[in-house]
Amino acid sequence: HALEEAVAEFLGFPRAVIFSCGYMANFGVLSALCGRHDTIFLDRIGHASSIDAVKLSGAKLKRYRHASVEHLADCIQGVSKRRLIVTEGVFGMDGDIAPVPELSALAKETSSGLLVDDAHGFGIIGDGGRGVLSHYSLPADSVDVYLATFGKAFGSYGAFAAGSEVMIDGLVQLARPYMFTTAMPPAIPASVLAGLRVLKEEPWRHSALTDVIAYFSKGAKERKLPILPSITPIQVFMVGESVDAEEAGKRLSALGILVSVIRPPTVPNKTSRLRISLNVSHAHDDLDRLLDALQSLGIRYDAP
Repeated sequence: HALEEAVAEFLGFPRAVIFSCGYMANFGVLSALCGRHDTIFLDRIGHASSIDAVKLSGAKLKRYRHASVEHLADCIQGVSKRRLIVTEGVFGMDGDIAPVPELSALAKETSSGLLVDDAHGFGIIGDGGRGVLSHYSLPADSVDVYLATFGKAFGSYGAFAAGSEVMIDGLVQLARPYMFTTAMPPAIPASVLAGLRVLKEEPWRHSALTDVIAYFSKGAKERKLPILPSITPIQVFMVGESVDAEEAGKRLSALGILVSVIRPPTVPNKTSRLRISLNVSHAHDDLDRLLDALQSLGIRYDAP
C-alpha cells in the first residue's frame, strides 16, 4: 500500500494498484474492463501480453496501423459498442513514442477509453522520469488507465495500474490476477520504493542517461548505421534476415558486447534486428566501441 500511494503521488494519479508483473497487469486490467460485448483497438505492434489479455477478456480485437491515429479513427467508425484504445507509451521493439496527445483527443471525441502501457517510458522519459504523459505535458486524466512495470528502469519486479478512485476500486474488485495471486514478498516493493527515492533525489542519473542516448544517436548518424529513430534507451539496429541477425549477435558477443537478437515471430519477417539497451553506466568510450563494432558488421538494411 505504501508503494501504491508513492507511485500515485509521483505520477499525479488519485490511486494505483500493484500487480505481480506487467503481464498480469495487462491480463487483470483488460479482463476487468472489457467483455464479449466490447471492442479493443490495439496498436499493430502492441505487446504480446496485451494481445493475450484481449483474448482472455473475450472482447473483439481490432488492430490499427502502428501509431496511426488516422487509421484508428477509421477503425472506430461504425463500432457502436463500448470501445477501449490500447497503446504502449514507448514501443519496446522499436523505441519510438506513441502519439498520446492525439490518441487522448480521439478517445474523448469518440467516447472511447484509453489505456497506455508505459513499461519502457516510466522512470526514463518525462520530467524526472515520470513517463510518457509528462513527456507530452499531459495531465493524468488524459488517460483512463496508466500501466507500467518496475522491471525496466527500476530493475526490480512487479507492475501497477494507475487511474481514478473509481477505476482503481473497480480493478481491485474485478481483476482476477490481482485478487487470486499471492502478494509480493515485502522486500520487492521495498526495493522499488528505494528506487523511487533515488529517482527523485538523484536527478543527475536522468540527465546522464539523456546524454548517453544523445551521444549514441549522434555517433550512429555519423556512421550512417541503420538505427531506427529513438530518444529512448531502446536503440534498434535493423538487419533484415534472421540468420544475419544471429550472426551479427555472435560477432558482437565475441567482442564482449551483449545485445539482444530479435527475430520472428517477435517481429515480422525480414525485420530482424539487434535491440540495444543503453543505461546510465555506459561511458562514451563504451559507446564508441559499440558504434565501431556495429559499423564493422557492414550491414545495409533495405526495408521490406
